[in-house]
Amino acid sequence: MSVVLMIYSRSACREFVLPALHNEEYSIKIDSEIFELYQDVSLHLEENRGEWFFLADEQYTVYGAAGNVGAGSGRKHSGRDAHIRLLNGANYTLDLGRERLAVIVRFKETSFVSYRKYVPENVAEITIGRASGNMIRYSYSYEGNQYIGRNMAEIRFSNDGALLVDNQSKNGLYVNDRRVNGSRLLAFGDHIHIWGLDMVYLGQVLAIREEEDLQVDTSYLKLFVPEKKEEAPAQSAQLFSIHKNRRRNLWISTMSIAASLVLIATVALKFIPMPSSTPVEQQKAEVTAVYTPDNYNEDLMNYTMVDNVDVYYYLASEDFGE
Repeated sequence: MSVVLMIYSRSACREFVLPALHNEEYSIKIDSEIFELYQDVSLHLEENRGEWFFLADEQYTVYGAAGNVGAGSGRKHSGRDAHIRLLNGANYTLDLGRERLAVIVRFKETSFVSYRKYVPENVAEITIGRASGNMIRYSYSYEGNQYIGRNMAEIRFSNDGALLVDNQSKNGLYVNDRRVNGSRLLAFGDHIHIWGLDMVYLGQVLAIREEEDLQVDTSYLKLFVPEKKEEAPAQSAQLFSIHKNRRRNLWISTMSIAASLVLIATVALKFIPMPSSTPVEQQKAEVTAVYTPDNYNEDLMNYTMVDNVDVYYYLASEDFGE
């Protein structure tokens, strides 16, 4: 199981996935530049026997949620000895003195996320909110507090592109971790985040992360189906032909190398001097003719061997007697 913290300020938001630890403490750095705070904040947590807890610190005060061990709804906890158990779907508040941050906790079966792709079909805009009739209907509430407006946002299409519009929502929406002020023209790959609802704008396609409280009207947003490529069989045949040619070329190369090695060995043997010896048969026989391809002469008799390379000699058969 994976634990995800979604941290929000008035101007930014960001998700943090807690690591797989066992009985260890862990800290998350909340960057002051990203969240527009007066200083960086280190949020301390601890994993203990399969559960995660907030550890309070002098930098901040934690407002716990109902059902926490040792923490009631709206109760403050400070000091490193205060432990506030993280609950799935709960919303916590970090009071920094000058600012406050909201923290939503989500338990996931895996750290991997799954998105479905949708294609807007013959629509001028995509409506987003918790009320029925919205093309993307989503709701998130905790302890009676609703964070998604009835008609919270729209994505309007025109010749200029896709425009994300915030319909004066109370809690706001975010693009690439930054809060949208009024409206924003979307670019390919922009990440849209609305209090747990995640979408990625991909031009003609909108990818939406699957959530339990999410409903998508598929009469307007059709599921994206990749086109099948008919040339796949031809590509398979082509690949087979390529592999076949490679095997043939490898065989030809191997045979060429073998023939070259034989030729090299043959030439080398011609220039390697043979050891000189006087066999017993040669002592009994008289060399009557010795020749090479260059000095061959049938009339030469009693010729002495001049070279050991390519030398042919004949022995008188009558001299082999005992």
